[in-house]
Amino acid sequence: MLAAWRSIDGKAVEATTVVAGCFDISAVLGGLLGRMNEAARLLGAADRLYEELGSSREGPYESALYARTIKMLQGSLGPDVFASERELGRTFSLEDATTLGFALAEGTSPSAR
Repeated sequence: MLAAWRSIDGKAVEATTVVAGCFDISAVLGGLLGRMNEAARLLGAADRLYEELGSSREGPYESALYARTIKMLQGSLGPDVFASERELGRTFSLEDATTLGFALAEGTSPSAR
């Protein structure tokens, strides 16, 4: 796992926290592209990573984006499918979640990478 630290505005941030944030943004992108199932999986992968780090979506922007993303995905998939896909994403390795995030950004399927 990434272990680099960097100070941002006087606050230490672990590189994996940044990766979790990238998964959140990729989930938003996936939702906007209509790839709801994959977006829910990425959100689950981000949830797990934040938990493993003992971190959270601390800022008001991050919290609001997370809430809007959940609302969008639940509205499209329905609560049960959303919960199932999100839980599946929690099982992804860091590499698998990263592959999915890149695939969404490139407009391809993860197996096409």
